[in-house]
Amino acid sequence: MTNQIYHIPKVLYHWRVHQESTAGNTDSKPYAYEIAKKVIKDHLNRTGIDVKVTDGLTPGSYDLKYLVNGNPKVSIIIDAREIKQAEEFIEKIRASFHYQNTEIVVISENCKIRNVKNLKPDANIIKQYNEIIDNLKSDYFIIIDDQFVEIQNQDWIQDLLGIAQDKDVGMVGSKLYNQEKKIEHCGIILGMNGAGDLLYKGAEKDIGTYMQRLKIIHNVSAVYYRYAMINTKVCQTCGNLNNYYKGLLTSLDICLKMLENNKQIVINPLVEFEVKSLREDYKNQEQEIQFKKEWKHQLEIGDKFYSPNLSKENTGLSIHVEKGK
Repeated sequence: MTNQIYHIPKVLYHWRVHQESTAGNTDSKPYAYEIAKKVIKDHLNRTGIDVKVTDGLTPGSYDLKYLVNGNPKVSIIIDAREIKQAEEFIEKIRASFHYQNTEIVVISENCKIRNVKNLKPDANIIKQYNEIIDNLKSDYFIIIDDQFVEIQNQDWIQDLLGIAQDKDVGMVGSKLYNQEKKIEHCGIILGMNGAGDLLYKGAEKDIGTYMQRLKIIHNVSAVYYRYAMINTKVCQTCGNLNNYYKGLLTSLDICLKMLENNKQIVINPLVEFEVKSLREDYKNQEQEIQFKKEWKHQLEIGDKFYSPNLSKENTGLSIHVEKGK
């Protein structure tokens, strides 16, 4: 085992395409895919992770179902401060999952549901989130706000939790799409259009993309902190959410703090929440200047999970072309 592995962002190898090669015909060597699934499973098993590996949505990709170990407790923080019928909204969220070992914490003026901890809204939303996080007794938590519409996968807690249980992971994000079936969030690229920007925002939620990033579990530098499974202790160790930053900068800041603490940020785009909108995708200019000062070194290094050969302006991903060339 080693952590001294680095992706060299250059084309160092290629081969000719012919009918008997996997590049020209994915059915020419079906045994290669079976071997690949075994290699992935064996590797993860050696690291203590129990996983089921099946064929992905495209040839040569793989769907990893991380199995939950034990019965860790998950807190679901529901921010319903702007919901008039809070009880109905909370019950809709409760009905969206099967996982049993959960507690629900609600921020609402008028919630009257039994066995639910209800807190009156504070004027400072991030400050209130942090107070809740500091008092959690659960292993993991997720924040869901009033933009929630639905999620059809009732195993969504397990599908996020199984990955979050990896000792090297701090946060696992999900795909968010709106009622027009357009992407709201599927990862944040550090340094794109300033401090960072949302990958594929506005694209069709199921389109085929560069390296199938909308369909495959993968590492990223940052995800939206809401609708993400977060390791409670890791979040507390990192100082929780920054009370100064707003919008995307809040997400970028907590994720970079986790990366600094040698914890990975992962996105599972197979967990898809329908939301009204992201609502907090803006960047305050004054705060962005401060963010760039605070995280200058990381911004200079660049996003380790995004090829420098790709554009830092086009969120739909395209080849980077030097001006004048």
